[in-house]
Amino acid sequence: MKNIRNKLRSGLFIILTCILISMLMPVNVLAIDNSLDTLMINTTALPDGTKTYNYNTSMEASGGLEPYSWVAFGLPLGLSIDPTSGLISGIPTPRIGEYHVYQPQFVVIDANGVSASKYLNLNIYDNQVRIIYDASTRPTLPTGYVDTYYSVSFEARYGMEPYTWSAQNLPAGLQIDSSTGIISGVPTVSGGPYYVTITVKESYIYSHSVMFILTIEENPIQTKSMITYTPIIITQTGTIYGNDIQYQSAAEVIVALPETISVTLEDNRVIDIPISWTDTDSYNPAIADDYTFTAAWGNLPEGVDNDNEIAAPAVMIAVAPGEANPPIASFIMSPPDEVAAGYPVLVDASASFHPDPYRVIVSYDWDWDAKSDINNQIIFDTQDTGLTQSHLYEYIGTNRVALRITDDIGQQAIIFKYITVEARRPPFAIPGGPYEIIWGEDLFLDGSGSYDPDRSAGDSIVSYWWDINGDGIYDLEGVNLRVPWSTLQSSLGTIWPTDPVLGYPRYTIRLKVTDTTRREHVGITSLAIWEVVAPPAASIESTEPISLSEAVLNDGSLAPGVIVVTIVNGSLAADIAKEDVTTSNLPGGLDYTVTWTDETHLEISIIGNATSHSNIDDINNLTFTIVQAKVTRAESDLTTTSISIDYNDPPESGEVAQGKGYPDASAIATKLLKAAGINHNYVINGVKGNYIADVARMKKGNTFNGVDKSDYAAYVAAVEEYLESRGLVLRN
Repeated sequence: MKNIRNKLRSGLFIILTCILISMLMPVNVLAIDNSLDTLMINTTALPDGTKTYNYNTSMEASGGLEPYSWVAFGLPLGLSIDPTSGLISGIPTPRIGEYHVYQPQFVVIDANGVSASKYLNLNIYDNQVRIIYDASTRPTLPTGYVDTYYSVSFEARYGMEPYTWSAQNLPAGLQIDSSTGIISGVPTVSGGPYYVTITVKESYIYSHSVMFILTIEENPIQTKSMITYTPIIITQTGTIYGNDIQYQSAAEVIVALPETISVTLEDNRVIDIPISWTDTDSYNPAIADDYTFTAAWGNLPEGVDNDNEIAAPAVMIAVAPGEANPPIASFIMSPPDEVAAGYPVLVDASASFHPDPYRVIVSYDWDWDAKSDINNQIIFDTQDTGLTQSHLYEYIGTNRVALRITDDIGQQAIIFKYITVEARRPPFAIPGGPYEIIWGEDLFLDGSGSYDPDRSAGDSIVSYWWDINGDGIYDLEGVNLRVPWSTLQSSLGTIWPTDPVLGYPRYTIRLKVTDTTRREHVGITSLAIWEVVAPPAASIESTEPISLSEAVLNDGSLAPGVIVVTIVNGSLAADIAKEDVTTSNLPGGLDYTVTWTDETHLEISIIGNATSHSNIDDINNLTFTIVQAKVTRAESDLTTTSISIDYNDPPESGEVAQGKGYPDASAIATKLLKAAGINHNYVINGVKGNYIADVARMKKGNTFNGVDKSDYAAYVAAVEEYLESRGLVLRN
């Protein structure tokens, strides 16, 4: 009865409209030309529309006397018709449901006042997943041919990706890719028509199916063979030693190579053939060589074969070594040039270094009596290894001590010094160290490790003298010696602190010992003076979230009601209490509690209901201050970032479409986590965080993750999807 009443009203409106037009027309227009074709509406079907998406289609008419005027009755909310052009446009907003079928009435009136009308069906879908196709004709797929590769793809829109595709009643030899929706394969038999049902399912709960018609015919195509193709060349910049090789993996090389190649057929046509690439030689950007990547032919298009067995292309890409800087060898020998038989020689290669910051020295080899070949090249015979080493010469003579260092790419450097072994046994000075002190500290020297090899014969060390500034003057005496910082400053003059990265400068310290036979020996060590660097002061690294909003009930309570404060360069006292945290600009009716989570995180929970909570009561200057005494290394009280509070009056009907009055993403996340019994704090791989704060950071004004709050159901779904993407199970 309701439809009948609507049609009666529409018919009455048409009659009244025609009468009004006829009254306004000049008298001479009323003489209707009966020779004109009958006025009619030509449009037979309307395309489907989708909620919240732009809709545009034009009505068509013929006959009568132009210009036409258009009127429409029963269009969905949000759509209208242009009275002059007949264009139906707007954004449909149907009621809640899967889709709605409307049957609007369209009236066209010509210049003579003659009218024609038609009812047409109009489907308006919610923004759920749908297969897109031409609704005005029965959907038909391209014809396939036996023994010929076939491929057709489908388009789906709306809903929650990724989609899952399936098909029923496909001809033999064809299948559908469940992730891409592409039907492909080689049909084996002719037949049809096949009524193929294609179904796409979104990641949530909805799906959409459409039946298509597919016919497979015998193959009428005469194939042509490939003859030749355009060569492919790939080049690379950078070198290994320059640490700037362009392609750092085989995958990067393959991405840079073309996915198709231009091939000439025997009928002189040039077409693009798909190819795929394989790393034939195990590409390694750290090893200089020429590497081959080999292609394989993809699926050949219809009418193309490879009866000539043309091999797929291959390309070669070079990894160039570039020019490398070798390491630089250097060592200290003690004693420096002469030693008594039976006494050890100490060597220290700490002064060796590499000028290339990307290279490292990996081995130190020592040869205590290095020989030379006929070209005066050292014949290296490794006898010991290590950064420091010692050797005992038992026989007199002159020996060549050689050091060979090798870096991580095999480059080497050799340096040598001469040591003369004499038939006398002086004492042996061991100065201790290497010494390291902090700027301003006293230096404690220890020469007690020194010894005389002839002490069994009554010889012994009688004096210990130190040279701490390298001037060759031994002016400090003692086995164990305390050197005050003031003396060290006076002796060294300008003191430069040791660089913590490069490890220099280091100051040379010498100990000279003398035995009862007046034989002497000097031992060498080093001193590093480290500069004191004060640790940074404690501070608040982050306050999350910095935007609070009223709870769903619009009762003055806040959601989320928990603020997480993160401390860096300091530690929170475990006994921190509410009286240690003060607040500024907290609205009346609200209170707070504090909870120590760990040494770097404090939770502030806002409780109660604000006395005034209309939109005019919004604030943006709420802060909390932690007293200095409860944070180690704090130089003063620590105050959070300003926090805003946004109150929500109950939404008016006009505001709902704009997304106003609804709770924001943080409130939604709080509710979802609470319902699932999930704590909003987490620790992942040792990193602490807060899900509510993460959601707040992703909120951009009135949108979350690209979804506007005006589509509130989708807005809630976007928050839920984000939390589930973090591995949370919100529903059983």
